[in-house]
Parts: sequence; structure tokens; C-alpha cells
Amino acid sequence: IARLLRGKSSVKLFGVRVSGVIFGSGCKASVSHALDDYLAEIGYRFNYVYYVGDIDREGARIVEQTRNANVVEIRLHAGMYRAMLAEHKRRVKAGGECEPAAANQGVPQNLAATIKDLPMVTRVQFRNILREGGRIPQEILTSADYRDSSSGSLDRILNS
Repeated sequence: IARLLRGKSSVKLFGVRVSGVIFGSGCKASVSHALDDYLAEIGYRFNYVYYVGDIDREGARIVEQTRNANVVEIRLHAGMYRAMLAEHKRRVKAGGECEPAAANQGVPQNLAATIKDLPMVTRVQFRNILREGGRIPQEILTSADYRDSSSGSLDRILNS
């Protein structure tokens, strides 16, 4: 995502315009006002951010904790979660297996509230992965997936 943004003010990723990216160590954002303070420091002027993390119990718990620890609204990026689930489904259909989640993961207090931003079908798929004890890492999406999601249909054909 950072490469796609290089030299541009924003790009459209999976249907949503994105102007920046913060990545790595999602747990740090769940420290009281850590995300609020960072966004103020960089001059961020919107009252919300989009969040994407792994689809597993721990990933859902991090979203919940980050929302509780900060004032800025944390919205799940539905398009990226849909793309992660679609890629996972494609891999399983091709004979792959669902990666198991770590046994010692935390659990969100209220999963329904945590994933409320997602469309119903996506919420059901997300919940099913958690019920099965699975994990879909955010890295299931590749640079090509991000590039293609930000391109128009002609560009996607040319990139193929």
C-alpha cells in the first residue's frame, strides 16, 4: 500500500479511497490514546480511520481494544476483509487448508459489535473462520492484489 501511495495523495483500495497507511504491531494502537496522539502529531484531520488486521480471535480483540482506547472512530475496511476472505476461499478450493489460529489468543468481549461495520455475508464468513479456530493473515493479499484493486478495469487487463 505504501508503494501504491508513493507520489500520490490517495489511491482507491477495494472501493475505498485511502491516503495513508500505518502498519505493524496493531497492539500498540490499543494503548490508551496512542492512536489519537499519533494522528494528532501527524496532523490527521478526519475523525475516523480504516483498520484491517488478521481474521482471527486476536485480530478481532485488537480492533475492540483499539476502539476502546481511542477517541478516533475505527472502521473496518470491508473491501479488504472481503478480498481476504475471497482469496482464502480460492486457496481452500484449490486444496489448501485454513491456517490454525494460535491456541493462546485473546478473545473479543463482543464479536458482534466488533465486526458490525462489515456487510452481513462478510460478518458470517469472518465469524465462521473464528468458530473453526482458523486464521487468515492480512498478508494473504499481495502487492498485485492491492495494485489491481486500485486500478481501473483497463489497467487490470493490461496488468494480467
